[in-house]
Amino acid sequence: MVTDNVGTDETGGLTGVADTSVTGEDPEATLTANSNSGGDTSAPGLSCREILECVVGCLAEGDATGCVAGCSAEAEPDEGATATSLVACVVRECVASGVCGLAQLDSPECLACIGWGLAVPRPPGCEAEAAACR
Repeated sequence: MVTDNVGTDETGGLTGVADTSVTGEDPEATLTANSNSGGDTSAPGLSCREILECVVGCLAEGDATGCVAGCSAEAEPDEGATATSLVACVVRECVASGVCGLAQLDSPECLACIGWGLAVPRPPGCEAEAAACR
């Protein structure tokens, strides 16, 4: 597998972007693996919508999967999983539309597509995932 920007977060979990065009991996699996960083489960965590607001704000930094991991770190596991499912769906829609490929998730065009898909209430193709995110 070819990878870019791979490192570890403060809990020792792997972070980074995998070139899945070679491996055929599912973007949701990649995003989920990168967003399982623990977090303090004793206090109420971020809601799914709060996670998405964080991700949209973070995308300007140019690290789509790092944003998901960082923004999900303080979330309840269920909320993090719901947000990750919506982000993965939006990524799939951006890739399917030809705006970007999985190897170019951090390109300006792809980041804009992902950000738009997360900012609208019902992103096309991801209506069910968006409805589950509160």
